[in-house]
Amino acid sequence: MSGHSPGAGGGWSGGFLAHVSQLHAAGSLADDVAVLADPFASALRGVLEHPPAPGDVVLVIGAGTIGLLAVRALRATGWGGEIAVLGRYPNQRELARQAGASSVFARPREVLDWAGALPDARTWRPRLAPAFVEGGPSLVFDTVGRHSSLRAALALACGGGRIVLVGAAARVRLDLTRLWYRHLTLAGIFVYGPVPFRGQPCDIFSAAVTLMHEGALEGLPLVTHHFPLADYRTAIATALDKRAGAVKVVFRHG
Repeated sequence: MSGHSPGAGGGWSGGFLAHVSQLHAAGSLADDVAVLADPFASALRGVLEHPPAPGDVVLVIGAGTIGLLAVRALRATGWGGEIAVLGRYPNQRELARQAGASSVFARPREVLDWAGALPDARTWRPRLAPAFVEGGPSLVFDTVGRHSSLRAALALACGGGRIVLVGAAARVRLDLTRLWYRHLTLAGIFVYGPVPFRGQPCDIFSAAVTLMHEGALEGLPLVTHHFPLADYRTAIATALDKRAGAVKVVFRHG
C-alpha cells in the first residue's frame, strides 16, 4: 500500500512514487468527489462481494466516511430495500439520511429495539449476558471494527445472516457463540483487488470511479474541511474531533 512504505512515500507529501497500475484518471470529477475514490472503493467492495439479496434487511454500523459511503454504495448498485444506520454524532446521522438510509439511530439500544420489532423477531434479555435478537437484520456491515460494534453485530444478526467487516479492525476479544450457533457468516473486506461488477470481473477502483462518474456521490458533502499541507497538525486534530462536525478532512497542495 502506498503510504506504508518508506521508499514510496504517501499522499501527505509534495509527491510520491506510484506504479502505473495504481493510477486512475479522475476525468471530469470535482476534486472533492475524486478524493473520495479510495474510501468509496473500500465501502463498495464490501457491497459488491456481499450484495444484499431479495428480502434482506440491511444494517450499517457506523456513520463515518466508510459507513456513509457503504449506504451510498448500496443505493448506487440498485438496492432499494431497508437500510438502517447506527451513527454516533448528529451530523453523521443527517448525512446518513442524505446517503439513503431508511432508518437512523443514535444509540445501540435504539437499534436493539428496531431489530426486535422486525417481523417474526424477538428480543431476549438474559440475566448474565447482554441482550440479543432472534430474527434481526440479515446483512450487517460493520464499518467501525471495535469490540462494541462487533458484539452488536453478533447480537443483532439473524440466524444464517452475514456480517461484513469493512476496513481495518482493532484487536478485540469476543464471545463467538452466536457465530457458530446461529450459522452466521463473518467476512472481512479490505480495499484493492478484483470484484464482480455488472456481470464482469473488474478492478475495484475502476468500478468505483465508474459509479462516481454516474453520480453515485452526488448530494453527499463528505469533505468538510480543507487545509494546506503545512497545517497538518490542525488538520489531524480537526479530523479526530468528530463533535466539531468533521467527516472527511483533506489537504490542498499549492
